[in-house]
Amino acid sequence: MTAPTPIARLVAHTQLAALATLILTTLHHLYEAHHFHMPERGHHIVVLAAISSGALVVATRALRRRPESRGAFGVIAAVSLLVVVGVGLFESAYGHAAKNAFYLAGASPTTIMRLFPPPTWAPPSDVLFELTGVLQMVPAFVTGYWFYRLARAWRG
Repeated sequence: MTAPTPIARLVAHTQLAALATLILTTLHHLYEAHHFHMPERGHHIVVLAAISSGALVVATRALRRRPESRGAFGVIAAVSLLVVVGVGLFESAYGHAAKNAFYLAGASPTTIMRLFPPPTWAPPSDVLFELTGVLQMVPAFVTGYWFYRLARAWRG
């Protein structure tokens, strides 16, 4: 058995962080679907997470076998972008951290509703939901860190 290459290690770190993000995001939205009686929120995220996770696993295996594979690298890049921008920046940083910061700072309900309009957003009302929403940033940004290192190494 040969030792993993630097690219293979970076791929593994990126994959692990992205999968952790997708799992946390899925649990967060399944809780939302159940707790707030919004089943459509759970359906969408399960499908998105399953497709993204499956594509990531297949691409990771392909890139480990053929480190020069542009297609595999492109899939890993796309899933990483979804995780970092879609989950980390939009869903978590904007949709939970910023919303809670405005709420805790005493912003008026009108301001909060204008910045976070329903039905996409709702004022904070459940600590577990808001906490898991904010926590999604951690593995999402870790994904960004590892993908950045992977991209630099992959390009040589």
